[in-house]
Amino acid sequence: MPIIIYTQNIFNMDHFELMKEISTQKLRSLIGTHVNWQNQEHVIVEVLEDELALVLRSTQQSKIIQPDQHGEAHRRVQNTVTLTIYSNTEKSELNPEFMELGLQLD
Repeated sequence: MPIIIYTQNIFNMDHFELMKEISTQKLRSLIGTHVNWQNQEHVIVEVLEDELALVLRSTQQSKIIQPDQHGEAHRRVQNTVTLTIYSNTEKSELNPEFMELGLQLD
């Protein structure tokens, strides 16, 4: 039992160190990276620094109708999604969907 507790503590410490080291510079270096999100291929197109999030654009051929600021549809674009890095406002837990991307932040 003490070994399991020790292993758990090491994992939590590694997890804390990983979260502490994530910087916007490292995230920006991921722009252009292809990732698999919800069983569809996407590419990282932008980093939102204020909320620490990635903007993913679908690479699928299908497009959605994008409304303008007044809600009127004028053009078709590839679907985009914003994926937050942290799952809470205290930035103490990484978003599980972000972790599933399997990105190397070294």
